[in-house]
Amino acid sequence: MNILQICASYLEKSGGVSLHAHDLAESLVKFFPDDIAIHVICNEPEKKGLPSPEINPSVVTTITTNNGPTDNVLIKDGHGDRLIIWKVPTKQIKQFDGLRFFNDDVIAYALKKLTHRDINLIHVHDWDSLHIGLTLSAAWDIPLVMTIHRAPEKWYPGKLRSFPKDAYLEFIKNSSAVTEFIVPSEASKKVLHDQEINNVTVIPHGITKYLGNMEPKEKYLDDYGIPHNKKIILCPVRAESTKNPDVLVLAASIINANYPKEELVYVFLSKWEGKEYEIGTEVLRNMASIYDLEEGKNVFFLPQIEWGEPLASLIKFSFIVVIPSLHESFGLSVLDSFICKIPVIARNSMALPEIIDNERNGLLFTNEKDLASHMGCLLENPEFYKKLVENAYSDVINHFSAQRMAEEYKNLYDKVLAH
Repeated sequence: MNILQICASYLEKSGGVSLHAHDLAESLVKFFPDDIAIHVICNEPEKKGLPSPEINPSVVTTITTNNGPTDNVLIKDGHGDRLIIWKVPTKQIKQFDGLRFFNDDVIAYALKKLTHRDINLIHVHDWDSLHIGLTLSAAWDIPLVMTIHRAPEKWYPGKLRSFPKDAYLEFIKNSSAVTEFIVPSEASKKVLHDQEINNVTVIPHGITKYLGNMEPKEKYLDDYGIPHNKKIILCPVRAESTKNPDVLVLAASIINANYPKEELVYVFLSKWEGKEYEIGTEVLRNMASIYDLEEGKNVFFLPQIEWGEPLASLIKFSFIVVIPSLHESFGLSVLDSFICKIPVIARNSMALPEIIDNERNGLLFTNEKDLASHMGCLLENPEFYKKLVENAYSDVINHFSAQRMAEEYKNLYDKVLAH
């Protein structure tokens, strides 16, 4: 079985889609070495040092194109290669309009070099790569599946006139161009069902032990001036309304008043690239100042952190990880924290309760008072803290492993190709 996987990015930083695409591709070739070959088209280089130690480097071939596709670029499996990564340039625009990853050269080259005999199924990740998948699927008359990573928001008919992605999805639904949609949570599936999209399979994300096996290094705290001798409360979400990081500022004002002797430091990974995140971080910074948090002392606003050693270090030096998102399609940051043995307090919303069993492997909150109460509980109860960590680590190993994810995707591919 030869799968063409198309994704806008492939791991480079700690974004959910790129990380998922990477772990899925590597896990498929690891656990099904005799059954599956993966060809990846992406526009960002994979992280240095990867594949991870869990994957045999001999099965990976990386193809680089600096000036677009050329005739001497090998992208099909002909020499025992099981995972071929094709890195290409791409058009980039700030907002979605369906053109961000659409590249005529990519399609022209793929049509010239590959046929339906080389590729059995196309798997696209999210909207940026769907145009290429649709075109190649139609040309080769082979199945197309799509993983939707979009944060689920309640469906209503007027969304078609308000949100381009929903209008686009309606067109895809009516054209029957996608054989199967894959989502990582029941919350995401419900939203699609409300839009009368019924060919939906839920496959929760899975992760490897890669982050968990890394030794944390203090230099990554030093890079941002974060003190080593204080308890770090990490909020690894970008500064936007759907992620709602400001609730932690409100909770911080409560917890600091109730526990004046505790030396707590609040770290926000809010400063992602983009004007909207710059504005969001500035709003967050002003709010923190109002509630007596001093930047550079007990509150820090960091850019998106590279996946790998930098992210593992920041998580492992934290006391608690807070995920305040209102509309999360899954929550890979939760699994990252679980595998690094740091407890998570997350919003009781959308997909997050599907991962977190409240008071068993983590804690769920609905508002800043709940959040502050849970933080206080973990400060006061080391045995409870330890129990949450142990259960969370057990769950990620037993229920959210990369192997389980790969097996479920392999079963889906088999099902689609059998029809």
